[in-house]
Amino acid sequence: MPEARMTLGILGDETNPDTDADVIMTAAVVGYSQMRLDGSKPCAFAAETLLDVPVFPKLSLTEKITSYKEWNEESDRKAKKYLSDVALFQKQVGEISKLETIANEDVAFAKGWFLLDNAIDRINLALGIDPTADKPRVVADRTPNYGSAGVIWIVGGTGDLALTNANRYVNSPDRSYNCQSLVDYVASKEFAGYKGPGAYTGMSARQNVESYIYSTFRGFPSEEAGQRWLPSQPRILGYEIKDGDSHEKDVRYVSIWGIIRDNAAARKTQNDYQMIYRDEVQKGEGKLFQTFVVGYTHGMIQAIYDVVQSKLTSSGENELSWGVPYELGLLGKTATDPSTTKMASCFYCGLFMEANGSPASSVHLGSGESWAPAYFNKDLVDANQRINSDNFGKLDCHRSIGHCNREWEKLCLDVLTRGINRIAKNNTIESDHSASFEALQNYVSKNRYPHIAANLILDSSTIHEKIVVRVVRTLKPPA
Repeated sequence: MPEARMTLGILGDETNPDTDADVIMTAAVVGYSQMRLDGSKPCAFAAETLLDVPVFPKLSLTEKITSYKEWNEESDRKAKKYLSDVALFQKQVGEISKLETIANEDVAFAKGWFLLDNAIDRINLALGIDPTADKPRVVADRTPNYGSAGVIWIVGGTGDLALTNANRYVNSPDRSYNCQSLVDYVASKEFAGYKGPGAYTGMSARQNVESYIYSTFRGFPSEEAGQRWLPSQPRILGYEIKDGDSHEKDVRYVSIWGIIRDNAAARKTQNDYQMIYRDEVQKGEGKLFQTFVVGYTHGMIQAIYDVVQSKLTSSGENELSWGVPYELGLLGKTATDPSTTKMASCFYCGLFMEANGSPASSVHLGSGESWAPAYFNKDLVDANQRINSDNFGKLDCHRSIGHCNREWEKLCLDVLTRGINRIAKNNTIESDHSASFEALQNYVSKNRYPHIAANLILDSSTIHEKIVVRVVRTLKPPA
């Protein structure tokens, strides 16, 4: 069992772990973008927009009066419309206490769009694309809004279609009675899978063979994954690796590195939101590596293992039997439950999907906290047994897990190398990130192995920040 790399920064003892994560993920994004554009494929990153956001109506009367009669009639019409809009606003808000939530969401969405626009400007600059030139470039996209019946579709495999092609997004997994039953189950109050923040449920939608669904679970790496990073001074990131709850204002306690938020949040995620922690199951089996780092395997990734396994082993000739990977969003069932409405895959999932022939319908540059692939078939099966049929226990994705992970690791090395070279060539690194960027250049040049490149991306995901923020902090803006 490999021991963890315990250093100050991800890239060594001379760098800051947060700026290390910035340059690693920024290089990955730039390299991914170059790969897409070089392949004559659309490259877009999406932000979510609110649909029909309640905004307090405005009354706008004509200031200059030419004919009093006409002005008065016009004013009456506008006032009637204004009062009707006020009544609608009151109905939408329901309670005055909701105004604060609505206002905060409005600010968050606005900031998200400004961040994305600025990140994309920087990515194109790093790629050496003249802003005035008429040539393919990275663009901003809007994720489609939350779909009907409380379920949305994130599709694996339509990402190469034009952004204006509706089939890129509206590609329903309802391919059989079995599929429809699973969709209804995910949307129901009886759903026994994970339904906390970011609760997307993966699905291998098929017409001719039984389909299955997958919830995010927490697991740990295999021996073959190689060394993972453990911070030697987690306090500089605001963490302490210990059991229990922190009583310190600015320090979060995590019993295992990689836990999202802290131990208290992890208990809530397990007990109230129904996430399975496969790393806990392994503690009694003499496994030690999971005490260093854990990761969260999203539903889409598990659906891809399922579909690829069918391609590798079944006699079926097309996706009717192989299946198509999807993710279904989960809307909170009460006012206090989390809602999951962003119809886009996180960049980490997007990279994995790209590597395995299922480019995402939409990719965002938001959070993907402690993202990780699966390493063991038993983890995948045991974490999802309770939300599937009895036949699910016979599913063996051992072969596809190894195959898909190797393909993903190779792409990680490719995009990191591309991104590093492009950023260096166009000299677009911010000065306060130059030390980490030089360390990244040296590290990758000395360790040109796919699994090491993949681990850099995984290690950066354990320092939780939106990728769009990392890009904006790392790259110079256009002049």
